[in-house]
Parts: sequence; C-alpha cells; structure tokens
Amino acid sequence: MRTAAAAVDDSPMLTAILFFLSVYGLANAIAVLKIGRYFLGEGYCYDPACTMLDHPLDKRRGPGTVPYLGDMLYCPPCLSFWIGVGFSLFIVSPAALVVYSRGAAALVDGLAACGMSYLIHVVMERTAQGVKTL
Repeated sequence: MRTAAAAVDDSPMLTAILFFLSVYGLANAIAVLKIGRYFLGEGYCYDPACTMLDHPLDKRRGPGTVPYLGDMLYCPPCLSFWIGVGFSLFIVSPAALVVYSRGAAALVDGLAACGMSYLIHVVMERTAQGVKTL
C-alpha cells in the first residue's frame, strides 16, 4: 500500500499544486486573516472616510511597524515569495526537477509562488466582489 508522501513524490504536478496552494494559504492567513492581526496589527484602514494611502502606524504592531518590511507583511503576494523560498529550501521544491542548483530552484519557486499567489488572490477578490468584474 502506497502512502500519500509516495504519491506526491511520483507526481510533479501534484507536488506543484500542493506547493502553490499551501504557500497561498499561509501567506493569506498571515497577511489578510486574523492570525496575522494578532502579531502584526491592522495593515489597512477599512473606514470609507479614510483617504490616507498608508495606514496610520498606531494600529500596527511588532514587525509591522518597520517602514518597508511592515508593508510587505500585509501583502499576500509579497509574503508568498519568501514563504515559497523557505518551503523550497526546507520542505519541497517543484523546480528541483528543472533547475540543478538548489538556490536557483528556491528563487524560481519563490517567483512562481509569488505569481500564483497574485493570480489566486485576484481571482478570489474579484469573485468576492461579484462575477461581473471577473
């Protein structure tokens, strides 16, 4: 009887799909959902009367208060690049079949994770607004 890990090792497409979905899920959980708000505070102002492009720093916490790093932590595609690089180096690398160098494979995986995270995020945002804008 084959295990789930053996099935993932045999199928590079399944490995890539699981990689992209797990990176997107973790990046979205940290940047958008309440898990990140406990550690980072609120990144954006949801008040319709607020006209500021940057959110006031008084509602940010921890690493969210660092000027440029904090902005990156509230962006799922930006955060998914670094999560993708970490997953590629320490868990699984879908690009390892194509790229020989481990560092280059991590860079390719990070860029691919960023792109896929952006596409999934845009599709989900537009779906939430209504199918007419998709």
